[in-house]
Amino acid sequence: MDVDINDSVSAASSAQSALRAIDGYFLEHETVKGARAIIPVRVELGGLIIEHLVSASITSSGECDELNDLNLEWIPKHDALYPAFRGTLHVSDHGTGSCRIEIRGSYTPPLGRPGAVLDAMLGRRVAHATLLELLGRFRFRAEAAYR
Repeated sequence: MDVDINDSVSAASSAQSALRAIDGYFLEHETVKGARAIIPVRVELGGLIIEHLVSASITSSGECDELNDLNLEWIPKHDALYPAFRGTLHVSDHGTGSCRIEIRGSYTPPLGRPGAVLDAMLGRRVAHATLLELLGRFRFRAEAAYR
């Protein structure tokens, strides 16, 4: 059973500048030119930092509209206790010198029924916190590139 998840942040950057900065982030984390990026996904819960590596990619969605849409997906690099994610990254201008960066998608809790129970108790909070942390990294990069 897939779990839908989404979150967003505002950034002091144009959408185009933010997209270039996010693309640069993924390029910096490629292990081989043109390969998927290996990025750390982390979250802090009550002083405990949970981090694992994922193999991630962003690709053009092929849709042409006013939003800048990219496909975003990742799979755990080593640990089957973490879910894979598939969704979209939307970046849109939100006023002068401001944009909104949004991630929408879904994941399937690992480990079947026991995993679904754990996800309902704790996993969804971890998933949202993970998205916010990643969005925070994207915002930081976008704002630094825009200045």
